[in-house]
Amino acid sequence: MSKFGVSRTPVREATLSLSTEGLVQIRAQAGSWVIDLNKERLRKLFVARRLLEMAGVQGASRKERETLASDLESLTPDLYRPVESATSYDAFNDVDTEFHRRLVAASGNEFLLQAYQPVMVCSMAARSRLEKSSVVSEQANDHHGRILTALQRNDLADLENTLAEHFDWVFSLLLQVPEILED
Repeated sequence: MSKFGVSRTPVREATLSLSTEGLVQIRAQAGSWVIDLNKERLRKLFVARRLLEMAGVQGASRKERETLASDLESLTPDLYRPVESATSYDAFNDVDTEFHRRLVAASGNEFLLQAYQPVMVCSMAARSRLEKSSVVSEQANDHHGRILTALQRNDLADLENTLAEHFDWVFSLLLQVPEILED
């Protein structure tokens, strides 16, 4: 740490913060490690995302869901911008993250949103390993459009099915990444 001119306290605090986000595992008397992404951990991560996002939408009143649909519709121009470079793919990921965060936030339940934060951070860490391609963003946009349509119709069953399909698809993409470990 002296090589970088950093004291132990900020490093320890940063490590603890990463640990609470689920990105680092700390073992007493053994050290700290960046989390392993394996098939079972990813499966659990996406189950948690689907449940939390649906809970957010279900916890919102019909009027709040209408407002949510309008808010998500305002994000779609940014989601549908062509992905031509790593920079534009990163911008797509930022809007995608906000799209999904708003599903949870719609409930107005700060505890639900706090529970979602580490799940979203782990999802972002996993997604960063995906190939940056326009094919991925185009398929994701198809799913986002269907999520929005289900929300506009207030069809929660269709919304839940579409979210499940979306997360199953992302999960299948991640399983193709060499760094994702088998169980």
